[in-house]
Amino acid sequence: MKNNTSALVLNKIATVQALERRTGGVFYMNVKYGQAKGSVASGDVMMSAKTGHNQTVGGRRYASVRVQGETLGAVGRTNYVGTLAYAPVTVGTVVVTDGVETFTDDGEGNLVSDLTGGTDGTITYTDGTYGVNFATTTTTAPTVTYKYNYETKTTNAVPEVNIEVTQETVTAEDFPLRANYTLAAAIDLEKAHGINLEDEIVKYLGGIKFNFATNAQECVFN
Repeated sequence: MKNNTSALVLNKIATVQALERRTGGVFYMNVKYGQAKGSVASGDVMMSAKTGHNQTVGGRRYASVRVQGETLGAVGRTNYVGTLAYAPVTVGTVVVTDGVETFTDDGEGNLVSDLTGGTDGTITYTDGTYGVNFATTTTTAPTVTYKYNYETKTTNAVPEVNIEVTQETVTAEDFPLRANYTLAAAIDLEKAHGINLEDEIVKYLGGIKFNFATNAQECVFN
């Protein structure tokens, strides 16, 4: 048994309400990414009432001008050409890698390989078109990280989020408790103090909370 001193703090950050029936509904709000950006897919959870914030680098940078981990294509190739999802691209910010070879933007439209004898690629900043040729066949899907200028991007410039309110069903669980006391103790308590022992026991048991994580009970005195 312990005094529940944390109840005062809990009331500030959570709402506690007794169920009127054995089964009830809990409503909570989720925020989801509205469009794909880098490693983030449309529909991924940005903030969840149950799990908190998205902790990935791409998730944290979703609202910024950075695009983190955009996939260039499937594995098993050497040559990759295409157009980045967000443009115009900020000069000098592009980095392409498959974990073995890395191409770095030199600020002049060239993606410079870090391997000796590697072939440099290209990047066009205005429309995001690129081309890189890896020295060996990729075994990991290559990704690109870069910045873009959202003020001059014509479509999907500012990433969006979708708000979703969902419901989860909760059902009360029974757990029996037995209280032992003597009739003499009950009479003494009522005659000496005017307290009905049976009523007091019901109040105490009504204050017991069950911790489903540890399958333990604690009696809470408010």
